Amino acid sequence: MEARIRALQEQHEKEQLATRPHELAKQLTQLEAEQEKLLGDLDAARAANGRARADAEAAAGKARREAEEAEASRTERQQQVFEAARQQRVNDASERDRSDSIAAAQHLVLCRVAVSQFF
Repeated sequence: MEARIRALQEQHEKEQLATRPHELAKQLTQLEAEQEKLLGDLDAARAANGRARADAEAAAGKARREAEEAEASRTERQQQVFEAARQQRVNDASERDRSDSIAAAQHLVLCRVAVSQFF
């Protein structure tokens, strides 16, 4: 009986050893297919990452240009306000000079009238 059990065990081991290379070859084929799929996924992820990086760089460049344009516009508006304020000061000074000249002329006329009446 023990010899029969041992013989069955040996036969079972031989059968397993005989089918083992086939199973290993099948597993290897599956692993190679899975590796190819993962490599494809990796390539797709790298391509998507490259596109995302390019999009991000383009967006950053656009934002930088818009910021530069906004700064230039702000600087131009500041210059216009400064120029308008300077022009207003010049106009105010001219108006004061004109008013002072008119007042001086009127004072001179009054002085002449007063002097002519006095003499």
